[in-house]
Amino acid sequence: MCYMLSEKKVRARISTTMTKSFVDAIDCLIDEGIYLNRGEVMLDALRMLFKSYGVKPFTTKEPKPEDTDQEK
Repeated sequence: MCYMLSEKKVRARISTTMTKSFVDAIDCLIDEGIYLNRGEVMLDALRMLFKSYGVKPFTTKEPKPEDTDQEK
């Protein structure tokens, strides 16, 4: 299982080339008001892809020792 953990939320810009039919479908989702912009479509698609493969791409914090100690 893949885990991609990061201490900070660092953003990186990526670009991709896709067929016009993909771009038209993305723009249709935006025109229908389902998404605000192309970036949101792509992020949601990646979230669904990661979930389907069991990839955990988001930061998870380890509990602090004082949070795990039970009262004695």
